[in-house]
Amino acid sequence: MSCGSEYETQNCITDTLLAIVEAQDKVEPCKDEETGCERAIKELKSGNTKSLFNTIPIILQLKCSGKPFVGHSGVREKGSSKFSIVCSSIFRVIDVDPENNCASLELLRSNSKMPYVTETDSTSTSSLCDMHNKGLTGTEAFITVDLSSFASVSCLPPVTLN
Repeated sequence: MSCGSEYETQNCITDTLLAIVEAQDKVEPCKDEETGCERAIKELKSGNTKSLFNTIPIILQLKCSGKPFVGHSGVREKGSSKFSIVCSSIFRVIDVDPENNCASLELLRSNSKMPYVTETDSTSTSSLCDMHNKGLTGTEAFITVDLSSFASVSCLPPVTLN
């Protein structure tokens, strides 16, 4: 990776996610030209846009099927013993363990009423592709993933999560 990361774990997805975590933690300018995820890292770190961003949302593609990964997790309802299941294909990287090739991710939701991931059919990507100019919100639903299960990582433009 040319900018934002000195990691070389022999896994490009791990290296990219490590760079995203580093960028989100530092939010400092980057001087190199980038493409793809590196462009999102540069935008996050440079602060040259109207608002200050704190997150690079990502989409992970599965090796086995080539489809976007859909994460599932539970969130307890405040002041209750009940919980809700959250499903999403868009994540915020929380932490990366390069030694074990694992990452902790937060599932993100769209701010609009339109769902951007089909909760009943994890093989469908139509609602994910229909998400245009919608804000994202953190869900406080977290998962840990084995990064060796993924073929690619796609970075969305940086956003500010509340």
